[in-house]
This record gives sequence, structure tokens and C-alpha cells, in this order.
Amino acid sequence: MRLITAFVCLLLWEIAPAYAAALLPPGVQGPSHGVYAAADEEGCCWTAPRADFLVRLPARADQVIVDFVIPPFAVGVKPTKLTLTSHRLTQSSCCYGVGEHQAVFRFVSDSKKPRTLHVVLASSSHFIPAEKGLNQDRRVLAVLLKRVSSVNSATGDVYIDGSTVSANLMLPRWRIIFDAACLALAAALLVFLALRKTKYAWIAVVAAAPFLLPVPVGGTTVSVEKVVLILAAITLIAQKRLTFASLRGPGLWILFPLALFTAEMALSAAGAQFHGAALRETLKYAEYILVFAVVYSAYRADPDDEALMTVISWVICIVSLLALAQPLAEPVQRTIVEGHVVARVAGPLEGPNQLSAFLGLMLVALGAMARRYSGGLVAVFALGSFALCLTLSRAGIAAFIFAMVMLCVLKLWPRYRKIVLWSAASTCAALFAVTVVSAVTYPNANLDRIFGSSDAYNGGLGSRVALWHAALLMWSQHSALGIGPGNYELAVARFVPGVRTHPNGYFFQILAEQGLAGAVLIFATVAIPVRMFLRNMGNVAALAALLVLVVVNVHQLFDGLLLYPKIGIEYWALLAIGCASIQRERSTP
Repeated sequence: MRLITAFVCLLLWEIAPAYAAALLPPGVQGPSHGVYAAADEEGCCWTAPRADFLVRLPARADQVIVDFVIPPFAVGVKPTKLTLTSHRLTQSSCCYGVGEHQAVFRFVSDSKKPRTLHVVLASSSHFIPAEKGLNQDRRVLAVLLKRVSSVNSATGDVYIDGSTVSANLMLPRWRIIFDAACLALAAALLVFLALRKTKYAWIAVVAAAPFLLPVPVGGTTVSVEKVVLILAAITLIAQKRLTFASLRGPGLWILFPLALFTAEMALSAAGAQFHGAALRETLKYAEYILVFAVVYSAYRADPDDEALMTVISWVICIVSLLALAQPLAEPVQRTIVEGHVVARVAGPLEGPNQLSAFLGLMLVALGAMARRYSGGLVAVFALGSFALCLTLSRAGIAAFIFAMVMLCVLKLWPRYRKIVLWSAASTCAALFAVTVVSAVTYPNANLDRIFGSSDAYNGGLGSRVALWHAALLMWSQHSALGIGPGNYELAVARFVPGVRTHPNGYFFQILAEQGLAGAVLIFATVAIPVRMFLRNMGNVAALAALLVLVVVNVHQLFDGLLLYPKIGIEYWALLAIGCASIQRERSTP
């Protein structure tokens, strides 16, 4: 315990300077003028009509690519023109309107050594947020600068800050080679272990979920959780462990509404405006069906509660340490608290909100599974809770505390079980009712302030209440099947100008994208498991699954979580384990 404490203190000492650093777009080197550093990646980074900065170019790079965004309110009378000047050579790129763009500027490259290029970027259009009614900001702004990269047109190599990256993932080449090697090793190891013992199939799915290790293949990626899931399914089918008969019992009661919800999602996708996004979201839920089937079948065939606790503990520790070390390796999101810029860690997850949800569900599952408490368990909880707090996710922290209070009361004072459960249900219903009232009565400054607001122009985030209201407007126009899965973020700008994001409320998103039918079915995927786990709370795995349901769905009132496979896979895997444990008890004479 002392060693862990000393390690964490040393780590914090090392990363403290990184937490205080200013956030500039990838590829932009300081000193810079006219590029406004942001508090987080989403809001990074507006430029003045004239901005100058440095770009690190490798040898033979002969193109500079500027990625930028122009929201609707930033458009001038004429289309925007960007002019780049460097070493007395001036080039212009025209003409840009609303949307995301890439401006390409070419240079004659005769240098055989890396060099630093001084760039002056000028925009023909500008705006003042205060005059647009966005906020009180009187700065003169031009475009939202997202990234500056360089290219060797002869080889096709793409560079950021002088390092080679993948063109579609923006990852260094060494990272892609490393990820591919890890994928091959994980595949070989899983096949070897799963053929020996079935439990390694569900262990692999649970352990691999938060780690992406993406390898670009064409327009998509091959990642470790996909490889592990497919190989685990093939292995179980070969062993005749994964059959329709193996899914009978409690698992079928959850798998059936999940399959219905996915089928309704596919039906809604048929009428979507943006078919690529709709297909992507539908395939995610097809993956969740496979996750549930694989884990349920494998855990029924070879259960091991101690192994499950060990895997959860190791995953929590690794994810938490990666989150704490993140500022040493890459830029982190930042927010402003009482006038101070504070870092928000995300670790291997997509963002701070997602990390808080992941750690929350894993920690409550670990707490519910524990039959006795030890120093190691306390250390894991301390490390995971500390990383969760550093996400600064209000909804994630509140949902975690809510679930932990339920756990403590249910374990220490079981005679108050009914009071606790009715209180929890009433609280969830009240929270949901408040979000609905907020969305219906928008604009409402007081409610908007409660749920947090963000200037619409600041990276296209909008405020939660405005996004919820937009979801209701979309649903009113497509009440039966919605506008199609994955289409909200692409259509929301019609209702909240300049915004492109999720509604930060999963149930509002389902209502907008899949209509009333989707809303009823997503409610069924929550209500049916809750009823089942409530009737089997004496089983620790069932209790863990119940609390996982609570912590995720309370958080999902304010953030979309199952959009992210790293959370969705773990969520459905732990629910499958809870169901399989119930079936095991019923089958035991």
C-alpha cells in the first residue's frame, strides 16, 4: 500500500506541469499569435483574422494541410478564403462555406533535414461573438483551427509535429505497427487459452473492452475488442458452447428485447438521411448482441467469481494509471473551474465523461462482488475513484456516488432494501422528469444553468437543454421511427446553429433517432433486467449487474454512453454474467 501511494504521488508530481500547459491545435508550435488556446479539445482553437505560428516539417515534406471548421454564424458575406504566407511565398485557397474543410498549400521541398516553418494564416471573413448574440466575447474571430499537418506527396506520408501518423487515425506509424503486433499476439493467446478453458473467452472480452489498439484497414479499423469477440465466438461455436440452447433461461429474457431494439434500429436506419452513420450505429448494437451471447454462454459453461474480480481489479488499475499518465503522452481536455484552467483525464477512453462512466460501472461491480474487504481491494478503489474524480464529470461522479450509497445500504442494512429501492426509483424518475421539463420549457435560463451551458460557437457543443429541446423537435417531425440512428449530430445544426454533437442525454437521442418505438424498446432493455436482478439480489453477480444498470443509466440521463463500444461491451458483458450466474444457481440441485 505504501508503494502504491508513493508511486501515485511521484506520478502526480511528474504530470503536474502537463496539466497546466496551454492547449493548441495539433501541429501548431509556439510561440503563436492570433491562435487562441482553449480549455478543452472540443473548443480548440479559434484564430484571429490573422494568425502566425510555427509548423515543424520533416525532410521532403512539400505540403501543409490546414484542417478547420466554419460554423454557420462565422460565415461572412462572401465565401471564406484562406491565405498562407511563409518565406515570402503567399498562397490562397478558396472558397469555403459552412462545414469542415481542408486547405492544402504546396511548397518546393529541397531540404534533406527537418525544419521549422513560420506560417502566417489570414482569413477573409470574421465575426464578433457578442455581436452575434452568442455571449459577451468581444474578440474578432475567424475560423476554428483543428489541426495543421504536413505531407510528402511522393510517398503519401502524413506528419504532425514532425512525426509520421496514419492518414485516417492520425496515429504515429510506430503505434500502428505496435498495435498490429499486439492484435496478433492477443488473437493467438486467446485461441490457445480458450481451447484449454472456456472461462478465458469471457475473461478476454471483459479485459479487452477498454483497449482499442486500432489498425486502419481501408476506411475502417480492426481493433482488439473486435478480434477478441469474433475469435471467442468462433471458439465457443466450435466447442458447441454457443448454441441457441445455451442462451435459454434468464439470458433469453434480456437478449430478446435487445435484439428487438437492434431490429427496430435497422428499420429506422432504412429511412435515414445519412446512411453511413445509421449503419455504424446499427452494427454497434449487433456487436452488443454478440457480446451478450458469448459472455453469457461462456460464463454459464465455466463460471469463476474470483477470476472475475481479479480481471475487474486489473482493468481498473491499468485504465486509471493510463489516465493519470495521459498528460505526459498527449494533450488532455481542459475546462475552466472558478477562473482556473483544469485538466480532465480520459485515459484509453474517448473522453472524460466516458472514462467516468467506465470506472463507475467497474468499481460498483467490484464492490458488489466482494464478499470481504482487503487492503488490495481498498487500494484498487482508491486508485479508481481518484482517476474518476479527475475526469471532473459531474454526472459520472454523481451516478457513481448514487450507486455506491445503494450498495452500502443494501449490504450493511438489508432490512431497508425496499426503502432503498423505492427511493432510488423515485430519484431516477424525478431526475428524468426534470430533464423532460427542461427540454419542453426551453429556453429557461435557470434550468439551463443547472445542467451546464456552453457557448454554441465554442467548438460546436451547445448547451444540454438546447440539445434536448432539439431532440424533441426532431421527434415531433418523425414520431414513429425517428430520423435514423447516428443522424442526430448531423442534423442538429438545423435547430441549434453551429452545433454538431450528441444530445448529451441518451434517452433523448433514442427518441429523436428511433422515435417512439425505439424509446419503448430501450426502456424494455432496462426494465426487464432490473426486474430480474431485483428478484435475485442474494446472488452477488446479479447485485453487481443491477448496480451496473443503475450507474450507467443514471449517468445516461445527462450523457450518451452506449454510443461508445468500450462502455457498451463492458456493460452488456457484466449484465450477461449476472444472468448466467442466476441460471447457474437455478440449475444447481
